[in-house]
Amino acid sequence: QNSIVTLPNLDARMVVDQISETRSAKTVVRVKRCSTLPRETYFTFSDDGEVHLERLEASSNIATRSVCMLYRTERFANQIPLDCASSKFAALSKTMSSDGFYSGRNNIPETYDNVPLLPNAYSANAFRNAQELDNIIAKKRKKKFCSPSEFVVTLIALTAFRYLFGVTQMPDDLHVMDLQDHENYRHEHVVPTLLYTTKIVENVIGGENGEYLVKLASALKNEVYDRLNSVDIFLCHSQSSSSAGAGQVKLMLDKEKVLFGEAMTLTWSSLDVGYNDSLPKLHQRLRYSNDNDQLVDDSDIIALYCWVEGTKGEMEQLEDAHKYNDATTIYQVKKAAAKLFPQDRNTWRISHFPIIREDSCEFRLWGNVDTDAAKKAMVLKGTSAKFEVVSSLETPTAIHLALTTSPTEMRVHFTTGSSGNPVVFYGTDLEKLTQSEEGKTRTYAASDMCEAPANETGPGKFTDPGMLHDVLMKDLKPDTRYYYKVGLRNGNVWSSVLSFISAPPVGPDSSYTFVVFADQGCPAAGSEGARGISAGVATEVRDNNVRAVHIVGDLSYADGAGHVYDSWFDMIQPFSSLAPLMVTVGNHEYVHTTGGIGKDPSGVNTADGYQPPWGNYHDEGGECGVPLYKRFIMPDSGNSIFWYSYDYASAHTIVLSSEHDLSPSSVQYDWLLKDLQNVDKEKTPWLIVESHRPLYEPENIPPERSTIEGIRKEIEPLMFEFSVDLFLSGHYHSYFRSCKGLFKELCNNGGPQYISIGTGGATMFFGNETLEDIDFIQNSWKWTDFFTKKFGYGRVTFANATSLHWEFVSDDGLLVLDNVWLEK
Repeated sequence: QNSIVTLPNLDARMVVDQISETRSAKTVVRVKRCSTLPRETYFTFSDDGEVHLERLEASSNIATRSVCMLYRTERFANQIPLDCASSKFAALSKTMSSDGFYSGRNNIPETYDNVPLLPNAYSANAFRNAQELDNIIAKKRKKKFCSPSEFVVTLIALTAFRYLFGVTQMPDDLHVMDLQDHENYRHEHVVPTLLYTTKIVENVIGGENGEYLVKLASALKNEVYDRLNSVDIFLCHSQSSSSAGAGQVKLMLDKEKVLFGEAMTLTWSSLDVGYNDSLPKLHQRLRYSNDNDQLVDDSDIIALYCWVEGTKGEMEQLEDAHKYNDATTIYQVKKAAAKLFPQDRNTWRISHFPIIREDSCEFRLWGNVDTDAAKKAMVLKGTSAKFEVVSSLETPTAIHLALTTSPTEMRVHFTTGSSGNPVVFYGTDLEKLTQSEEGKTRTYAASDMCEAPANETGPGKFTDPGMLHDVLMKDLKPDTRYYYKVGLRNGNVWSSVLSFISAPPVGPDSSYTFVVFADQGCPAAGSEGARGISAGVATEVRDNNVRAVHIVGDLSYADGAGHVYDSWFDMIQPFSSLAPLMVTVGNHEYVHTTGGIGKDPSGVNTADGYQPPWGNYHDEGGECGVPLYKRFIMPDSGNSIFWYSYDYASAHTIVLSSEHDLSPSSVQYDWLLKDLQNVDKEKTPWLIVESHRPLYEPENIPPERSTIEGIRKEIEPLMFEFSVDLFLSGHYHSYFRSCKGLFKELCNNGGPQYISIGTGGATMFFGNETLEDIDFIQNSWKWTDFFTKKFGYGRVTFANATSLHWEFVSDDGLLVLDNVWLEK
């Protein structure tokens, strides 16, 4: 039914949230971020069509009125697009009709009743009523270039702006992307340095005079590393005392020992300024002044050096000067500190000391020095006291569980800096871990990988991964909580006692829940949502009986920078140590363009891996799957980490590699066909397929579109023939849910439910955080039920042999933003 109602001025987006009939027969319209209504105004629509004002926040201007048309779609009675003035709105919420999500399911728990919507969420089923949608898209495509008059006006405006505000140069990282240029679709993620050093961006457009931005420095393209690496001669103070600016500087630390993840502070000052040795080192900071720190120049470099005592010996300060772990400049530290700690401009606060498998470290300060020789030289201005990294070699890190092909087993992986016999003690009693198993150890070297930077050594490149252990726990009782701890047999350091729940019996009546996402990254590495997602998933595992976590490719975004894996594992360990972590290979773990012969662990014997003519498979750091292959062991039912399958409770899950050949008669295709043919749906009625790259996606990104359409042509017939229920993927940094039964772009046509969940934390594609910026594939609304760009994860609940519940949960308050029931 169509209803015309008059509402206050709606300059901002609106969200429609229709509450389930088990709660209320009302529709609530929330007006958010409205300039005339700064908070929220609630209206309710009763069955008689009247509009009732429930609450109105005080506002000085609510006189402006506009007319909005509300109407319902044919497919779902609750999907109400709003067309208000010239703005376009669409939203999806819970159904109220007997044809909707809860058909025949009146006993749904209260927690499933209210599904709040985001302002940047589209329901393409609601688009079905927007008759001009295709015309709008067509107009967007036609207007590729601005008109001559528009160009002239824009040029004059930019020139005037630069003249008036003194902006003479655009920032280096400001990039205007031509959406028709395929090369510009290669999105880049910032791979952080070991110590999360910063980069200062000056001349911020629109900012006040002298304003600047503090951004993360890149480990892969780092000017400080380049400067230090280019030095030919390193001198001590006595060798360069005649040079201007040469002298000794005191570097002071607030502690003599540091643990992984612990904060520490470094302060510098000239030696000619007194300080009180009787005070704790933390309080020995000296007030910053040009006189006190005249020996410290903004261009000076602070570098961290670490080594293992007794095996490498004491590092020689000059001979080993190039063997640093990380480095930054005084200028970068001072400018970053000034934003938060202006009183401590001569202090470097390291909030989270990284995982470094060396037991001794020190900081050194290097300064420029003029020499008569043509070679570049730097002088050692100061050195901190040596400090200890506590238990760095024996502390188990990167603890993560994994399923096998047997429900009576659970595999545990962990990493140490030293070798030894890995062991796990486990049992059903927290106080009595009576069972134990020993495992195996492996590792990898830079020479094992295919391309730079992964096969090069140095900061931002290969980092020794340590000893990678895996131990298999056996003879587990079904559906039982086990406690465990890991370490080295003759070691002195053990993990805390952790726990997991063993697999339930395989069968049609076994119910369980897992969570899933893709495209995560590590904290702040171009992955602003990664930590929130990890925290939410950890809560799910700890409090909501979630039994497994699936990551469908693009895990850490290390891209050849080995230290990122340690950072990523440190972030996810709160859930990976409590529930099995099942992973899929993505482009960032595997794709390479050279060096693969004899090194590619997937068995592909070509230099460039898989490069179909229609594919967008560009190099991602040269790892060619080696770190993933060495750090994870998945069920032994296919090709190691690359493609495999397993039964768990009432589901059979197939994991594919979209980074490998899936064409008919290929090795992976033949394996997939055989696996599908052998599925016993009497035992496992639910059939799930996971692949990093999707088969359907509404965003129109030309090189990616041709890639997924190429894969779709190869395997979509199999998804139809064998009645796959749910196809999960990522790659696109957005959330997309298709209509049910999608096959050959037709809904209710016997195909799977397709869902892309590339919202694990990595930066949204090309900065398109709002839907107005996205170019959608023409007519994609016909097979799209929900689309949004919002960080979140999926929650899959197998209720029984005939009912599966899918939910999309945001990282913002862990709210359910979308859900659907699949019924057999």
